[in-house]
Amino acid sequence: MKVLLLFSGGIDSTVLAHLALEQGHELVPFFIDYAQPAIREERKACRWWCDEHGVQLAQARLTLLGVAAAMATGKGESGPRVVPYRNMIMAAHALSAAAFHGCNEVWLGATKSDHDAYPDCRAEWVAWMNGAARMEGIAVKAPLVDMTKKRVLGWWS
Repeated sequence: MKVLLLFSGGIDSTVLAHLALEQGHELVPFFIDYAQPAIREERKACRWWCDEHGVQLAQARLTLLGVAAAMATGKGESGPRVVPYRNMIMAAHALSAAAFHGCNEVWLGATKSDHDAYPDCRAEWVAWMNGAARMEGIAVKAPLVDMTKKRVLGWWS
């Protein structure tokens, strides 16, 4: 199985990257630059992980409306950072990239901890997106969607 993983270099997507390799999948980590405030740190983490595991990082740049306003909280400060439909747009782009790279599945790092702030991180949304993607022969999965971030950390440790 060839898996394209939306890869941010964060805990959730890194756990999924390890899981994909552990399960014997061919992995295409896919990093999206959408002018997020942590772009440098995220890209550095992605490149480091890929270098450590001998995997080629695929990358794309997207323009999303409202990023600057949604990310107005200062670096390191807590606060809402919601870009409406961000995950849907990135998932759609990931499906296009998956088709280009010959992948059978797209994996998303959505967790139960994301459900309230991001409707497009819920199991129902993943199922809906999977239904649409299956028309083109690609499955959309979010293996951590029913787990909290705390549980993801405990599960992987």
